[in-house]
Amino acid sequence: MDFAGKRVTVMGLGLFGGGVGVARFLAARGARVTATDLKGAGALAASVAKLEGLPVTFHLGGHSDSDFTEADVVIVNPAVPDSSPFLAKARAARVPLETEINLFFKLCPATIVGITGSNGKSTTASLAAHLLEAGSRRVWLGGNIGRSLLEDLAAIRPDDLVVLELSSFQLERLEPTGLSPAVSIVLNVTPNHLDRHKTFDAYARAKQPILLHQRPADAALLNADCPIVSVWGNLGRGRKFEFSTRGPVERGAWLDGDRAFWRDGGRPLPAMGAPLPATGAPHPLFHRTDLALRGEHNLGNALAAAGAAVLCGVPTEAIGPRLASFRAIEHRLEFVRTLDGVSYYNDSKATTPEAAIAGLRAFHEPVILIAGGYDKEVPFDELGKAVCQRARLVILLGDTAEKIHQAIASRGNVATRRLPDLPAAVHEARTLARPGDVVLLSPACASYDMFENYEERGTLFKKLVMLGKPAVAHMLWVKICGITRPEDALAAAEAGADAIGLVFAKSPRRVTSQQAQTILAVLPPHVTPVALFVNSTPEQIIETCQPLGIRTVQLHGEEPPDVARALKDFCVVKAFRIAEEADLRQLAGYPAWAVLLDSKVEGRQGGTGVSFDWTLAERAARERRIILAGGLRPDNVAEAVRLVRPYGVDVSSGVESEPGEKDRAKIEAFIAAARREKRGQVRFA
Repeated sequence: MDFAGKRVTVMGLGLFGGGVGVARFLAARGARVTATDLKGAGALAASVAKLEGLPVTFHLGGHSDSDFTEADVVIVNPAVPDSSPFLAKARAARVPLETEINLFFKLCPATIVGITGSNGKSTTASLAAHLLEAGSRRVWLGGNIGRSLLEDLAAIRPDDLVVLELSSFQLERLEPTGLSPAVSIVLNVTPNHLDRHKTFDAYARAKQPILLHQRPADAALLNADCPIVSVWGNLGRGRKFEFSTRGPVERGAWLDGDRAFWRDGGRPLPAMGAPLPATGAPHPLFHRTDLALRGEHNLGNALAAAGAAVLCGVPTEAIGPRLASFRAIEHRLEFVRTLDGVSYYNDSKATTPEAAIAGLRAFHEPVILIAGGYDKEVPFDELGKAVCQRARLVILLGDTAEKIHQAIASRGNVATRRLPDLPAAVHEARTLARPGDVVLLSPACASYDMFENYEERGTLFKKLVMLGKPAVAHMLWVKICGITRPEDALAAAEAGADAIGLVFAKSPRRVTSQQAQTILAVLPPHVTPVALFVNSTPEQIIETCQPLGIRTVQLHGEEPPDVARALKDFCVVKAFRIAEEADLRQLAGYPAWAVLLDSKVEGRQGGTGVSFDWTLAERAARERRIILAGGLRPDNVAEAVRLVRPYGVDVSSGVESEPGEKDRAKIEAFIAAARREKRGQVRFA
């Protein structure tokens, strides 16, 4: 396609990258580009800056008829509805209409893997690209996920793979081109964007071009569990595969208990390269524990992504190990921090009720939900039901606050609060949250009533959460260390422990990852697992803890502050023995730290001969929030609490003995002594 000298209008510069990407692409090819948008220059400053120095004319703050009637082609932003009077004028003047994604489909030399659905598109597209990188071909990721690949066309080779997240807005305008991806994945279809499509049937039809023009050599992977998508097997000529979390499928991927499998008819896919596994035989893909993402819905996303990888020639045996290294994308069930025993999660990308429901179901802990936003005219009945099953409190914002409140009130009696903005909502959540709660921003709505996009909303939420300072606490936090067996974990929980310590360092109490999995499987949700390490690297710690879902780490070696700071997705505590003035100076730079008491502390002397200076510890307590950690005996718990209580600090006490039958009496005595001093419950913050 030759754009040199052509008059091209880019309608809708926007802030997501598509408008900027196509403007840069066209300008580089000699087009006379005019970028026009209803928003003014101030609102679009970030996008305008990315076009600085290029021969682009800006008509911002409104549209001019001549930009549409006198252009050689108009590039339409997906967010612009077909009902726009300016598009009508372009059609009347016989000016062709194109989109950024249409241009890419027409010009891309590589195999395109397209992914659509009402929920889960970004996670699945990112995960599919991650898994495809386990193969031998170069992988590109773009589309609705926020990055235009037009400028990369010169570098994209025919044997590369391109993963595109595709929205209904993009697909409905792709249909006239007669093009569909070589591999198409449809995750689900539930009501969404009815403010634009008007009816659910129209919205569902807008998704179908991802399949309609597939060729016989192409492949489609459909969700067998979705009542809408599961009947689309007759659309297009591509070969059909399915995925299901509920049981086996004839051809495709499915979950059986904790294990995922793939089965196929065995024919090669010429467009994708390598042959598929042998006919009829199930091939293991991954184990449930390989997936570090929270939520059952992500098992379906993982099946779809794994299926895409297999269809493109990635060996089935490579899927599990590669899956284990994938982390949640930003703004999708993204862990922010733990503060005063409350965990905060950013799920701003949950812009539909179904996505918010999936977010709620990812937690067993009590949830304070922050929801509401721009009204896309979708129903909230099912969200109201899920809230009444999963949430303790809901804080509502934006245009849809009343609709969501009514949906909740019709299903139960979960308390709701209505706040004017996100800062007020975060403040209210923190005020009302209790240790052990989860505060979840999962709006169930788009952000346009208050923000430019969901990213701006999620970023503000994270900033507000990170600004929070730990509250003063007068609590004793009881941790039983050295757990090596499931029965011991249960015994500790029954005795009243708030946490258990799993030792991943050289020690008689060391546990393997497999042992830890077995222990965590029986651990009650109110008991926090704490991973203990000595002189380990951040990579080693992440590799151990992420697959297990452990988010609290205690460091006992010579780790510098950089190690603690590198573990930004974890709550990290560094343990110290305070014996002299120099020990206090070591504490600078650590995000949290502990004064470690030896298991035989008596007065000022440690049982191993390490001097412990109570005066220095008291001074440390004045300077900073601390945790006293170690094997305090039942008879000195009261003394430890007396020391720290005036300074609002926590005490973490551990029993280093294996809590089996022979030590039960000792543990129960310790817990009883601790409970006498306890004023509440807290986790590391």
